[in-house]
Amino acid sequence: MISTLSIKEFKERLAETTKEGNLGIRNSPFAIFSIFGESNKNFYGNFNNTSFQLTKNNILRFGMSYTISGTIRSINANETEVSYGFKKMNKLTKIWFIIFPIFTIIMLNTFLVIQSKKIEIFLLLNTFIIIGGLFYYLMSKFNKKELEKSFRRVFEIID
Repeated sequence: MISTLSIKEFKERLAETTKEGNLGIRNSPFAIFSIFGESNKNFYGNFNNTSFQLTKNNILRFGMSYTISGTIRSINANETEVSYGFKKMNKLTKIWFIIFPIFTIIMLNTFLVIQSKKIEIFLLLNTFIIIGGLFYYLMSKFNKKELEKSFRRVFEIID
């Protein structure tokens, strides 16, 4: 991909729009510890002279978090070549988002069995959990598209 920004402008834009920090923390349940600071910036991550790793700079997110990882290289005075790809969240977060719903289903159903509630309550609660899972999946797809759209707009990337 080609950015219409020079390499110098691209790096300046990276610095202006990115809150620097550890992506391992941001893409995990421990992201709450990084809520203070520059919340007005679009991206969160790390970058240097030739590469970057960015994600959206928001604490409250629904769905899977994606990271854009890539490299930059100057083509000429007015253009920069940008090679990037998407990565899903880290292993800790994947485990959290798999184990937590399973644990919730088991605990709720165990509690309802012990209380000997009616089958309608089982169905209702499990239906809500399944609908929540579908919502999570759909929001994951939306988050990836939104991240790429924002990245391409901010860094003026053309095909």
